[in-house]
Amino acid sequence: MDESINERLQADAYTTLVFEPKPGIGWENEVAGVAKILQGVIALLQGDMESSGLFDFYYSVIVLEKKRNLPLVVDPRLLDPEDLNNLGLFFDVLQGISVESLDQEC
Repeated sequence: MDESINERLQADAYTTLVFEPKPGIGWENEVAGVAKILQGVIALLQGDMESSGLFDFYYSVIVLEKKRNLPLVVDPRLLDPEDLNNLGLFFDVLQGISVESLDQEC
């Protein structure tokens, strides 16, 4: 997946951050933690138009992406109350970000 991420992000290198909740933390606390991490990622990506990055959920669903010199976009699954946003905690974090289905292949 490394080479294809580099191509997708138009980057020579990238940094990976992994959040692994402790066992027994509970879905509510886990999602609250993910929402805080998303806030930080969004701030970093929106702070520089030259930046690029993506955020994947459980190594399988790309939910947020920013390509160099393009605006940040969020996949509809992260806003869907029947899917990843079943607690509604991501709505406030993602306000103002364009919604667009993201390619799930890397």
